[in-house]
Amino acid sequence: MVHRLEGEHVDERFVELALGGGSVRGASYEGCRFERCSLESVRFVDCSFVDCSFQDCGLVGVGLPGCTMLDVSFVGGRAMGVDWVSLRRLTLALRFDSVRMDYANFTGMPLKRTVFEGCGLRGAVFGECDLSGSRFGGSDLTDADIRHADLRGTDLRDTRGCSFHVGSCKLGKTMVDVDTAVLLLHSLGVRCPDLGGGA
Repeated sequence: MVHRLEGEHVDERFVELALGGGSVRGASYEGCRFERCSLESVRFVDCSFVDCSFQDCGLVGVGLPGCTMLDVSFVGGRAMGVDWVSLRRLTLALRFDSVRMDYANFTGMPLKRTVFEGCGLRGAVFGECDLSGSRFGGSDLTDADIRHADLRGTDLRDTRGCSFHVGSCKLGKTMVDVDTAVLLLHSLGVRCPDLGGGA
């Protein structure tokens, strides 16, 4: 059934499409909606996604080598272990809302002004990312690797388990809540007993 995704697609809806592996090469999707699809382990190679949305889709292990995404949103569903680094650098304007993305790899990606709302990002890797102006409200960043990242103007309030390497990241108007501030101070050897940060 992978042939259903091949070729050019404009303003199409893919509903409850179930695929187990396979490859799609050079396809383009503009204004398309993927709803409750199971695309786990499918490899999209050199494909283009413009103004598309994925609603409650299973995307675990999806491959995206050479793909471009412009103004693409993901709402609900699971996308654990996806190697987003394989996307082309032209990728812009991504939005993730309530997506399970544990152990995702974003190393070095330009994710400026990307929205991660209420996402599961445990163990995700954001090393050397441009996350300036991005928002992570309500997301779980436990054990996420955030080093050498640009966090200027990044909103990390209302996150869980968020910690980053203060000395290596670019900071400026970076917003954190009290719990995150305590974690960061703790990483620097500072204790804040009055704020619940230990003695």
